[in-house]
Amino acid sequence: MVSTKAFKGEKRKLFVLHERTVDFDVAKIDAEIRSSVLGSEIIVTPPLIAETIGCQDDGLSVIKFDRPDSPFITKFGTYLYDSYDRAGSASTLKPLMKKWHEVATSNILPRIGNMDLITLNEKHLLLFLSIRSRVSLPLTIFDYLKTNITASRSGRIYFIPYGRVISLILVHLGVVKKTRTALSVSWGKRLHPDEHESDTEPEKDPSSDNEGQSGAAVQAKRQKSHPSSSNP
Repeated sequence: MVSTKAFKGEKRKLFVLHERTVDFDVAKIDAEIRSSVLGSEIIVTPPLIAETIGCQDDGLSVIKFDRPDSPFITKFGTYLYDSYDRAGSASTLKPLMKKWHEVATSNILPRIGNMDLITLNEKHLLLFLSIRSRVSLPLTIFDYLKTNITASRSGRIYFIPYGRVISLILVHLGVVKKTRTALSVSWGKRLHPDEHESDTEPEKDPSSDNEGQSGAAVQAKRQKSHPSSSNP
C-alpha cells in the first residue's frame, strides 16, 4: 500500500478517506462461490483466483464501493474528467483515463453494451489508479464474477465474464481431468486421458498413424515392382 506521505493537501485527504473505508467494506465479503460439475464440488475464493492467475491478493475490491453513498463520488470530476459529465461519458475523460477505461472494459471489468458509458465500478477503478491506491485484482475479479452470476439468475445479464479465468480454475482444480474420465464411461475410450497426459496436452490424431502406415506400404510396393539392378 502506498504511504500517505507521498500525497499532500486534498489528494492526501482522499487517500486517508479511502484507507478508513477499506476494513469496513472488506468485512462484508461473502468469501466463496460454490458450484458443482458432474458431482465435483467447486469452491472459488479470492486466494484461489490469485493462485490460479499468479497475481498477489493485496489491496481492495472496487466492487465494494458500488453504492450511491460512496465517499469518492464527489471526487470523480477532479481526477477523471477534463470537463465533468454527470452522464458518465468516456469521451470527456482525461486522455490517460480514456486509455485505462479501454483496458478496464476489455480485461479487468469486462462487459457488453455501450462502451462510451462509464459504470460506477469503472469510475472507482480509474480513481484508485489515479491516486495510486492498490487494487486487488483477484478480489475484484471474485466480487465482479459473483455480482454477474447473481444477476444472471434473475435474467438481467446475458454473459458471465472471465471465461478464461474460469477455465484455468477448472484445470487447476483437476475438474477437467475428472470430467474426461467420467465421460469416457459413456462416450468411449476416445475421451479417456492417459494417466501421464496433462489437461492441456493436445490429443494425437489417429489418422496420422494410418497415413504413416499406408505410406510405408506404398513405398515397399514400389521397391518390389522396381528392383535395383545388380552389377554384372
